[in-house]
Amino acid sequence: MTTFWHYQPKDKLEHRKKLAQEMHKTVTNYVNGNIFTSIIAAIITSISLWILGVPYTIALGILVGVFDLIPLIGATIAAIVVTVLVLIFSGIQPAIIILIFFLIYQQIENNIIQPLVYSKSVKISPLVVGIAGLLGAIWAGLIGALVAIPVAASLQILVKDYLDSKIKHP
Repeated sequence: MTTFWHYQPKDKLEHRKKLAQEMHKTVTNYVNGNIFTSIIAAIITSISLWILGVPYTIALGILVGVFDLIPLIGATIAAIVVTVLVLIFSGIQPAIIILIFFLIYQQIENNIIQPLVYSKSVKISPLVVGIAGLLGAIWAGLIGALVAIPVAASLQILVKDYLDSKIKHP
């Protein structure tokens, strides 16, 4: 990284370092937000499983939390695995109930929790979060979905900086 900064113009070096720090903070906040939503999924799943009397509630909740870290498909994979395990351990009725729980929870997480958490953690609107995630997934699949929100937030920082500089120095 030192080599990169070595080739920057001296008069712009501090400003560019400041922009890089803002983008680094944004990416860090995004990762923290993702971990936070996964912890919520793990806790709510564990509570739901406990209410149903399913064994291994904490382990299954942790499994959901880990899979939930994977954008787009992680929560679905977790729902399938946990539903099958609930079917094996507790029978058809609890499995159907937990499947319905996952269908409802995933809609709430995808449409309410994630956009709110990410809009606060990376300071972009929930609409931009949703659009960025969708476009990232369409253009680059799983990796695109994973990096779409921090890229959108970083672009927002750069565009804001550019517009600020044009207003100050037309």
